[in-house]
Amino acid sequence: DVFRHDTIGPVLALAEPLDSMVLELEFDGYLDPEVLLATSDVQVFALEDSAPVAIDTVFHFWQYTVWRDSVEAVRRVRADSLAALEAAAAAAAAAAADTTAVPDTAFALDTLAAEVPPPELEPVPEEAPEAEAEELEEPARLPDRRIYVIASVRVPIGTHIVTSRNIVNLSGLTGGGEAEFELLAPEPEEEPPEPPPDPPPPN
Repeated sequence: DVFRHDTIGPVLALAEPLDSMVLELEFDGYLDPEVLLATSDVQVFALEDSAPVAIDTVFHFWQYTVWRDSVEAVRRVRADSLAALEAAAAAAAAAAADTTAVPDTAFALDTLAAEVPPPELEPVPEEAPEAEAEELEEPARLPDRRIYVIASVRVPIGTHIVTSRNIVNLSGLTGGGEAEFELLAPEPEEEPPEPPPDPPPPN
């Protein structure tokens, strides 16, 4: 076998915050990716006052990659939309400032339609191949040592304790454990240096 058969349950070895909303937990052995993870099996609380942190989801590594890629895709779409809106607003402002000419919108659209050739349409297949459909729906569920905790709110700055239980490894054994992590405050952005003073005027 590729993976070693454990004789004891998995033990939590490391907890590391990826940002203020995502926590990576690493165990000492490979976990069973087919066993669903429950939010009740992971707890995060502040070390100072034991205030709990609300948890939204707990993912296996393969689930986390799907979630991460979807979040990045949404961010890219929003960034592209914002850039398009800013460009349109700038163009509208420039057109409003130019009082020397009023564009004929209808004439411009007709001219553009005449100059641009119609696109070549490709026939849409009735059904996608089953293998391709499965690849699009879900990636391979490969075993991994890591799980990911997605918080419902931002984790406060400071030291925290995370506990886990009912985590199942490839041998079907259940374990968990406790680890400590610290979320540091983001470093302040450096202000640009001030320009040098103007030279004194000549006498």
